[in-house]
Amino acid sequence: MAVAFLAVASLATAGAFKCVVGNCDHIYPPGHFDSVTKIASSSFESFVKEKVDSGQTLFVRWVASHGEGAGVEQAPAWNRITKAFANHTDVAFGECNLSDELEIDGRGFRGKYAGKPGAGGWPTIRAYNKKTGYEGAFAGDWKDANELEGTNSEVFGQVETLERYVLELASTSLCRTNTGAGCSHRELAFIGKFTREGSGPTGQVAALQLARLQGMEGMSMKPELKEWLGQRIAILKQLSMKDEL
Repeated sequence: MAVAFLAVASLATAGAFKCVVGNCDHIYPPGHFDSVTKIASSSFESFVKEKVDSGQTLFVRWVASHGEGAGVEQAPAWNRITKAFANHTDVAFGECNLSDELEIDGRGFRGKYAGKPGAGGWPTIRAYNKKTGYEGAFAGDWKDANELEGTNSEVFGQVETLERYVLELASTSLCRTNTGAGCSHRELAFIGKFTREGSGPTGQVAALQLARLQGMEGMSMKPELKEWLGQRIAILKQLSMKDEL
């Protein structure tokens, strides 16, 4: 399944927030929007629907870009991952600006995102794909299921953990079979099983194995096995198209 990310963040508006000096660049570093699409609340639902219907996985992050506390703590890992998956055919990113649309009334800060998933705390991450449906799945539930200790910003502020989350939820890999870029030794060895001389038409053989592994996606297994399953599926998706090129 292809992947897309939606990072939902807040910027100062109408004097409600002011950027802590230097911290806005930590949340949105220069060039950030080269790999992340900015989304308004008015197009949020249609954006999610578009990505889910296309077979992509959409990861949604809510964060306050005025740059204090947990948002700054988690941001470097998020920024590293969005860059790592830039131009990846299985991954896309988006950005919605919460504070741009915040309204102030007698009950405090409210806005067009009030009552929607992720609006209750920043940073928050949710994943949307055909498995989760348009409602998505809270990243914190994945953290708890994997018994990872710490707050969401601490756990997903670790590059290795955030990458594992992305790879597993999206059943994808950074490995490119045509060049070998981004591939581990284990992935290269797996690719070799289908490309060595005498193995038969690569696309046909890969397609058969792809169907078998996709049938295992709902099975209960250890996190590392689930990640390896997703990586193999991503590789086989690429190889199954080889005979068509």
